[in-house]
Amino acid sequence: MIFKLYGLPVAKQSTRFKTVKNKLGKDFNIQYTQKNIKDYANNMQYQILSQLPEDYKIIDEPIEVNFIFHFPYNKTLSKEDKQNKNLGYSKYKDTKPDFDNLAKSICDIMNGIVFKDDNQIVRAVIEKFYSEKSGVVIEILEPENMWNKFIGEYEL
Repeated sequence: MIFKLYGLPVAKQSTRFKTVKNKLGKDFNIQYTQKNIKDYANNMQYQILSQLPEDYKIIDEPIEVNFIFHFPYNKTLSKEDKQNKNLGYSKYKDTKPDFDNLAKSICDIMNGIVFKDDNQIVRAVIEKFYSEKSGVVIEILEPENMWNKFIGEYEL
């Protein structure tokens, strides 16, 4: 199953706290999520729901997920980067936001919609590229073999 979500990817951010006064003038802390983060989540959720088949059943078994995040090119590109871009090559994005926070943001949005919980993800590949269009492509797969992943040189 593949989802194509359009819009500048936004990383998961910690809940923010601020101190406010109540009617009696007493200070107390409240937690909140920034508006742009809520708007992003709502937009991505809408796009996901619109791509699901009508008879879709939430996945409740182990899954593999591939994330390919697309970010706009910098306004100033080197001559070599311009040539490669014109030839159809993509360049890895090695700056913020962090790849794990990007994936967490999407996983949280997909929880309860595509799969029961993101703890079902047993393997993930996350890539960040510069691209003409901003967004993320998500591929969800069933693991090929749950018992033979770590053999040979990867065994402890």
